[in-house]
Amino acid sequence: MKYDTVLGLGNFGCSMALLFAKKYNTIFFDTEEWDIDNFVYLEERDTHQKMDEIDIPVDWVNKVSENVLVFVCGSGIVSGCLLSLLEKIKDKKINIVYFAPLENSLTKQRKRNHELVFNVVQEYTRSGLFNELVIFDEKSMLENIPEVTLLNKYEKINEYIFNILENIKFYSSEKVLFGNKSIFSEHYRISSVGFMDVNTGKEIGLYNFRKKDEKVLDVPLEKHYYYVVSRNKAENDDSLLLSVYNLFEKKIQETEDSISYSVHVSDYEKEFCYFVQKTSQTGV
Repeated sequence: MKYDTVLGLGNFGCSMALLFAKKYNTIFFDTEEWDIDNFVYLEERDTHQKMDEIDIPVDWVNKVSENVLVFVCGSGIVSGCLLSLLEKIKDKKINIVYFAPLENSLTKQRKRNHELVFNVVQEYTRSGLFNELVIFDEKSMLENIPEVTLLNKYEKINEYIFNILENIKFYSSEKVLFGNKSIFSEHYRISSVGFMDVNTGKEIGLYNFRKKDEKVLDVPLEKHYYYVVSRNKAENDDSLLLSVYNLFEKKIQETEDSISYSVHVSDYEKEFCYFVQKTSQTGV
């Protein structure tokens, strides 16, 4: 996934865009004032539906480059104007990062807002109007991100999303030492990410495509792993090549999903592995 411009809508979106501001062209949209550059104030309405009817300023549109990353959480009222906002840059390649909130923390209205926006962005992505949709699930993140407290919860979540997206973007364009570059089928546009323990092969996904309302879904997936090793290990460990081969051979044998992987070198001392999984199916 490529992006040069980052847009943030609402509190979650703006908080995420702030993390990208040092490196990327960023634009912020909210009904509450933020004391930051490139902020666009949106006139607040009292319902989600009425937010779709507001007049959105257009002086920011010419600042948007070809590849756009948009952060949004659908439960807030402000997300009601998402489609109107993106209509103004429909000629760009739009990538959506959607944050799925804890549903038991939402009022009935906020839950309806979330369900509406979540379903719409899936359908728009599947149809090709959006280039890609990446889903992060709050519950999965709280269960798997270390050192999360009541006070630092959203700071930790946002930093984790930032780091994993930037790492995947970086390694997807880096030289591959072993394996192949990530190539997904064109119609597989709805995605989630996660990480794998390189010692055990255990995977932690940050959104589960195959479980919804306690039901198990038969969702076809394509998955790519970015396995990153230290430069020292890549140069000196003569068992590494076969170890990596056997790890992924086992995964391929254990699933009907389409699996690919790439091995990269870094200056980090520890090994780590991220994965991206994609589907063409909506309603996940």
